[in-house]
Amino acid sequence: MEPLDEGPQPDRLYAPLLLVTGSAVLAAGTLQTAGRWLETCAKRSSPIADLVRDSMSESDRKEVAKSELRDEVLGILREFGEIASQQARKSVEEFDSYTRDPQAEQQPENSRPQRVKP
Repeated sequence: MEPLDEGPQPDRLYAPLLLVTGSAVLAAGTLQTAGRWLETCAKRSSPIADLVRDSMSESDRKEVAKSELRDEVLGILREFGEIASQQARKSVEEFDSYTRDPQAEQQPENSRPQRVKP
């Protein structure tokens, strides 16, 4: 049996910690995205309900309501896409900040990694 080390080996825990951090960031981002989608639906549900009612009625406004309903649904889908894109960028930035090596930040900006020729 191997003797116990004085602490966990960073190399052995690196991948599991990355996976846990990535999973936590992904879960939080997913919940935030879903919450913002629900807010969007809540804000825009009343006008859509009116358009659905008008598009199903036998009024003169039926055809206009159908096209307006289609435009509203497209608008909501576009807004959902924007929300998801914003949250994805935010999640990537959060993951990067949580997993960035603090020693890498101490290097001067104009320093370049050294290349080793074989």
